[in-house]
Amino acid sequence: MTAPTAWGPDEWIDDWAPVDRLRQMPLLAAQARELGQTRNPDGDRRSHVHAAPGSRPAARLDLIDVADDTTEARGELRWLILWCSRPIWEGVDHETRQAHPQPIGTPTWETECAWLAGIWQTSRAQLDELDLQMSSMTLDDTYRALCRTVGLRAPRRPHCPTCGAPCIEQGDMLVCEATRWQAFTHEFPGASTIVATWRRHPLMTAAEMVAELPGLTEPKLKHWTTDIPVKVRPFAEVVRDGRRVRLFDPWLVIALLWPDIAEDVDACDASEEAS
Repeated sequence: MTAPTAWGPDEWIDDWAPVDRLRQMPLLAAQARELGQTRNPDGDRRSHVHAAPGSRPAARLDLIDVADDTTEARGELRWLILWCSRPIWEGVDHETRQAHPQPIGTPTWETECAWLAGIWQTSRAQLDELDLQMSSMTLDDTYRALCRTVGLRAPRRPHCPTCGAPCIEQGDMLVCEATRWQAFTHEFPGASTIVATWRRHPLMTAAEMVAELPGLTEPKLKHWTTDIPVKVRPFAEVVRDGRRVRLFDPWLVIALLWPDIAEDVDACDASEEAS
């Protein structure tokens, strides 16, 4: 059996946590066996994601059906063994093999994933580049296949307004995935902080927004306020220190910087109004 894990079968795990994926995969396979050729049971949260009739294909039994009385693994489990487990076993040294002996008997999702989870980190330092890539790609492909079978999708991620790469949550911050290992990381407040700060914020000048809005630069704001089509228009003009200044709604700029976050808020508002 796999080691205890905090991950349930209904939570997407990102590819930067391969050991957690391995520990979750037997749970996904078990869930797929329960679903069989049926669609999601009544009340299952995933049934609300696939609203269109026929949008979720029937479960592939060759993907998850590894019965106790069979003599070989089938479907995706077989590919996981051939293109992930085997190159890892052949690529590690004798001491690692002794510390992580392969499971005996008919391969199952539980035994194979538990073995891979135990040897994974050690193997990363011993495999050559080709086997590293092949084993990682096979694991990711197998994980996505299991997720498709049970209707589990990756959550939509905000994209970095600086470079466009997806952001991941680290604590109460959003960190650009493309730069998170670099010296100069693109970091921003978390989604909940962005919404709480800017959803109902008073009007601001252009200079104030450039100084305070996460991810906004002066050239970007100038492009949105002057180029055709104009995307950001002033809401009012006031006199400050003897000169007229234009005031903008910062949430409209946030919606351009962080469209995924703004769309989620708008969808939530629409749902509350409908109820």
